Amino acid sequence: MLFSIELYQKAFLYATKAHKEQKICGYPYITHLVLTASEIMEASFYEEFTKREIDEAIVTALLHDTIEDTDITYQDIYLEFNKVIADGVLALTKNEKVVKSYQLIDSLERVLLQPKHIQMVKLADRIANLTIKSESDWSRERRLNYAKDAEIIFDYLSSSSEFLSKKLKRKIVEYKKI
Repeated sequence: MLFSIELYQKAFLYATKAHKEQKICGYPYITHLVLTASEIMEASFYEEFTKREIDEAIVTALLHDTIEDTDITYQDIYLEFNKVIADGVLALTKNEKVVKSYQLIDSLERVLLQPKHIQMVKLADRIANLTIKSESDWSRERRLNYAKDAEIIFDYLSSSSEFLSKKLKRKIVEYKKI
């Protein structure tokens, strides 16, 4: 399925500017966002999407951490892109008012209320995180906890994408071996 390169570029530049100096495992933060979006792009070759859905999923993937990690607001995304994307980014954002140990579940429950093509972004996000964080110097215990969270994400969202669910399951197994 083809997607809008113009919309991709707009979201890429928007996310790059929003996350300007941030890093993840020594890489510019945009690396994580592009890895997430590329997972959605790959899935689009194996699953049914409308052009609008693939565009929304890719843009949501590029923007999924903006509300959580920058000064960008829901309203900013809504005005610059659309309601589906803004709602998706908000659902993917941890609610800091919720007890930390429940933040993942809270977010997943909100993500489940989104269309399937937006739900897939969380699967793609965790695949991208397991890829880039395989290079981190985390302790074995921290890695296993991160893998447990990935299994929770799989349990909640596996029905949103057969392709990404299978890939996430493989990534979890590989990650546990590191």
